[in-house]
Amino acid sequence: MQTIAQCKTSLRQETLKRAADLSALALAASNTAVFRHLTKRLALYRQAHTLLCFASLHPEIDTAPIISHALSAGKRVALPVVAGPQHIEARLINSLSELAPGTFRILEPPQKNPLLRPDQIDLALVPGLAFDRNGNRLGRGGGFYDRFLSGRSFSAIALCREALLLPALPTEAWDEPVDMVITEGNIYQRQYPQTV
Repeated sequence: MQTIAQCKTSLRQETLKRAADLSALALAASNTAVFRHLTKRLALYRQAHTLLCFASLHPEIDTAPIISHALSAGKRVALPVVAGPQHIEARLINSLSELAPGTFRILEPPQKNPLLRPDQIDLALVPGLAFDRNGNRLGRGGGFYDRFLSGRSFSAIALCREALLLPALPTEAWDEPVDMVITEGNIYQRQYPQTV
């Protein structure tokens, strides 16, 4: 019987294989549809003054148009910088041109850019390889976002291709779900357990 960690490793491999089968046309169509849902349909995004985004890697939804849109709309935009083992911090940017490959070859703002405290964030867009409809996230295994999202006061949203939306994901005590998952086909709101 597999442990949860082994199950997650298998799911990562399966997700990357599934993503490799998506055509360039399908990738472009889902990028466009998710961008429209986020920027046109979602009041949370329109009302946010300060946005934490991420520089996407395949097979994630392309975030460059979202970052450009947010900056042109006058929002403060920050991206994560790896600041230590399993630790990220948010640094503000003024332009996509400021980004350069950092840890894990992911584009990051320079360390000299202003630091954004978590309590200054209105909305965070969170990366992942796959998600389920209840906001559970399959990341790349480093635990960076689980720690960053723990105890958050801001809303967290995932951007996911419908083809990479799974029926359910295995979770561990430290896994931090997001509040909403946006795909090209739908917007899924996390269902929180009812308290009595």
